[in-house]
This record gives sequence, structure tokens and C-alpha cells, in this order.
Amino acid sequence: MASITIGETEYAVLKPDDLERQLRASSGIGIDETRVLLSGHPFASMVARALIPFLEDPPSMPDLANAIAGSEEILDQVRALYALPKPKKVKPDAGK
Repeated sequence: MASITIGETEYAVLKPDDLERQLRASSGIGIDETRVLLSGHPFASMVARALIPFLEDPPSMPDLANAIAGSEEILDQVRALYALPKPKKVKPDAGK
């Protein structure tokens, strides 16, 4: 069984059979929309909503979002659950 550590707490991670339904119930959007949001730089609350269906015994969404806030490492782990590549860094246009 895979796990993810957020702060000092380790959570068991399992892909749910009904991920689409759980995402729609918790956030109003499905897997495809969640992947799009995660591919950028989402708010911690969106990362928490995307992660909760995978956690065996999740904390409340606000508590999870607070624990996730500011952690690029956790965002990368959640992206991996959705099989997303890390976003490319955008370099400012030096010619302007």
C-alpha cells in the first residue's frame, strides 16, 4: 500500500473505484478538470479536494488544505496520483 506524508502524519493512499463520483461530490468537477487544475499552481484547498478520495482515513478538507499549503512536494505527490507531469518553469521573455 502506498502512502503520503503531510507534515508529520502519514496517510495510506488507495485509488478509489469511484474517483469521478467522489470528485464531483466534493468539488463539483471530475477527473479531467482536476488534472487541468493540478497541472498548474492550484490553491491548497483544490489539492486537498483532489487528494481526499485517495486517503484511507482523511482529515477534514480545511485541516488537510492547511497542512498542504505551501508544499510543492505534496503537490508533486498528488500530481503523481493523477499521473501528471510536473509543470515546466516559464522563463520570462528577456526580449521585452
